[in-house]
Amino acid sequence: MSFTLTPMMSARMLRPDAGGTGHGADSRRGFYRHIERSYLRLLEWSIHHRAVVAAAVVLIALSAIPLYGVVRQEYIPSDVDEAEFEMRLTAPQGTSLEAMGEAIRAVEQDVRTLPGVRLALSSVGGMFLGAVNEGELYIRIAPHEERVLSLPRIAGAAARLRPLEAFRNNYSQRDVMAAVRERMKRFPDLDVSIRNLPSFSIGGPSWDVNFVLRGPDLVELSRLAEALRSKADDLGLVDAATTLDLNKPAPGAHRPRPRRGSAGGQRTGGRRAPTDGRR
Repeated sequence: MSFTLTPMMSARMLRPDAGGTGHGADSRRGFYRHIERSYLRLLEWSIHHRAVVAAAVVLIALSAIPLYGVVRQEYIPSDVDEAEFEMRLTAPQGTSLEAMGEAIRAVEQDVRTLPGVRLALSSVGGMFLGAVNEGELYIRIAPHEERVLSLPRIAGAAARLRPLEAFRNNYSQRDVMAAVRERMKRFPDLDVSIRNLPSFSIGGPSWDVNFVLRGPDLVELSRLAEALRSKADDLGLVDAATTLDLNKPAPGAHRPRPRRGSAGGQRTGGRRAPTDGRR
């Protein structure tokens, strides 16, 4: 528009100044003049080779088909580096609040020793519908400026006369999460799930991959879920967990049955005596 339509309309609608010097506009001089010459040459070549230009446009449009399958697509990106993530820990059923508190404090102290970890904050039983054998750990790591290769970091290292410093000790949030998973092997009694903090909640489960198994037999469902979980390493899955726990006690209510002869009258020699005065 600015190089074709606007000059054409200006030539048609505007009139030259009678008192002008005839040297042309100042905007057509200097470095812009070289840009304009290059553009005009390219435009002239395109006009004389319309078939080639049209074929190139079609090829560019068709290239979107294979590129569509290569580019990663997510409605809500989950594998992002925001310098923070969370852990969920679950202990066996029957674990007391005191024992769970000691376990999560030991995990917190161990995680704090990892390079890059700046903050670790733990809580027990504070989740929605959480139990005393469940806990959370919020972890914040170093900011991007200290661990990700970037132009400002290169410039800062060059200003300190140590240009190679910007290329050393670089790591991502995924690297720290992998290191945390490796450390958690020291706690085999805890089921651990490590994930990024969701940017916003749209309802439903917050896991990246979720399988739902349905059936009438809970024991068989539990067996199939554990069999799938045992193959997590072969499938390339991490932090695989199941929500069906047959060892979890289920609350129930039982209506007590009234004892014989306890309502509507009194027991008299094995026979029920009416209370309304009639015989």
